[in-house]
Amino acid sequence: MFWWWLKDTRTWRGAILAGAGHGGAEAIILGGIVMLAYINMVAYRNLDLSSLNLTPDKLATAQQQIKMYWSVPWYNTLFGAVERIFTIPFHILASVIVVQVFTRRPGHQQLRWLGVAILFHALMDASVIFVANMWSGYAAEAILGGLAIMELILIFALRQSEPEPPASTSFLLPEEPPGFTPSPIEETSENLENTRYQ
Repeated sequence: MFWWWLKDTRTWRGAILAGAGHGGAEAIILGGIVMLAYINMVAYRNLDLSSLNLTPDKLATAQQQIKMYWSVPWYNTLFGAVERIFTIPFHILASVIVVQVFTRRPGHQQLRWLGVAILFHALMDASVIFVANMWSGYAAEAILGGLAIMELILIFALRQSEPEPPASTSFLLPEEPPGFTPSPIEETSENLENTRYQ
């Protein structure tokens, strides 16, 4: 991402924005997929599945899946949103770590920072999957929450001094235009129509 699309992003602030954008876009996409699944399940909930020409095995499986979907407690449906909130700090941290490739010792790309980001991503994914399989989804969310706190600390620990960005004037109001006072026109019977709106 920083080699192709964000070539000019070489600051901590820019990395924060890139990571938040990446994490936010991922959250929106996954939220859309979850919403689409919910709409489908609402449609299938009141549908007579035997009218779909399914084999008896597939019909039984579909009925079981729909029954399981609607039997989940309502608060378990919030796991996806909580997980997305906890992973946005990871995306920000990963962007900050990758920017270190370009900002530490300029002129010498330090690819070890890229390796650190990849390794951290793999360890985070593996630990959450392991904990979810060994204990429960609640424990996995707790691990993600703890990692999110650690990630926020690391984001600020990797902050480097950088020059203040130039003040942008694009959002300021334009300067007052110069005053315009029209010269008076003498009213005569020939130009009376031209002076009507003065």
